[in-house]
Amino acid sequence: MKTNFTREQLEAALAVVNVRYRGNVKLIHGTVSRSWRRFTLRVLSSKGPGAKISMNSMGDRRSVAACWHVHGDFFDALWNLEGGSVGAYYVEAGRVGRMHGRGDNWQDINIGCPARPVKYSESCECTWQERDAFLREETERRLAQVDR
Repeated sequence: MKTNFTREQLEAALAVVNVRYRGNVKLIHGTVSRSWRRFTLRVLSSKGPGAKISMNSMGDRRSVAACWHVHGDFFDALWNLEGGSVGAYYVEAGRVGRMHGRGDNWQDINIGCPARPVKYSESCECTWQERDAFLREETERRLAQVDR
């Protein structure tokens, strides 16, 4: 992906995402110019949370590519950084194109074929129940900190 966010901002968003995915997400820095930088999101273990599943006629196979939910959560974290204004920054990502803010990052595109259609959101083992449970736990943890 290509962006004009700084390295520090990318690392800060990664720290937020790794809370949810139990430290299984890593950021690979690529080419850097004055006005933009390239990066890739991967997972450390294909057996851990956030791993994408490659689906083909031979069967499903877990990979070290980060899933759609990891990317969406990562971009949410970027847009929500303190001092980061939506619209001033962008991320370019493959078929999705240039994203300028919240909502742009949750585009669910068919990545399969006509014989076996598969959307980004279906190519991993993340579930809404798991996501809701995490959000409940995180909310309770934050409320407990406030009560102290």
